[in-house]
Amino acid sequence: MSKRLGERMKCNICNELMKEETDYYICPYCSYALKRKIESKETQYKRYLAHKYDENYISYMKNLTREIDFNNKLVLDFGCGQQPCLSKIYLNSKFVNYDLFFYPNEDYKLNKYDLILIIEVIEHLENPYDVLNELTNLLKEDGKIMIHTMLYDEKTDFRNWWYTRDITHISFFKKETFAKACKRLNLKMELINGFIVLSNN
Repeated sequence: MSKRLGERMKCNICNELMKEETDYYICPYCSYALKRKIESKETQYKRYLAHKYDENYISYMKNLTREIDFNNKLVLDFGCGQQPCLSKIYLNSKFVNYDLFFYPNEDYKLNKYDLILIIEVIEHLENPYDVLNELTNLLKEDGKIMIHTMLYDEKTDFRNWWYTRDITHISFFKKETFAKACKRLNLKMELINGFIVLSNN
């Protein structure tokens, strides 16, 4: 996780000293931003229970992932939520589901994966680099980590951005943030169909 030095913070992405602002720690080197106030696990859990897993959600997930080749892949759906649906959509793949609250079995660490999906999850993590580092070690030689999250840039009105208003969203990234993480992880990064795609080849 990000290292707290009193009220000073070291960035979890690039390990440089972050700037302290009213509601956020922001790294001047890689632009990683972390909320200073992080809700309790109990509060987060209650918020996640309120998520709707209806036909609209299934349609959204199917549309979001329609360009991904799942055929005959071993896939880790990391942070899959209360009702994972991708394994029911893509029947020609084998899915392993993991979620801190709903599918907490850590046997997922015993496999090597063709694809690791982190869909609308990384913004909930206080320690994103540490998680990416762990997951990188679970990739097959030609495997990919596919991340879907909202990125911000210089045009974003950060403090009024709707994405920051979700109480469970605590980590925020620019494209450059992931580029810095990839450099440390020795990964290649591409932006493909709305996904940040990390690969080890």
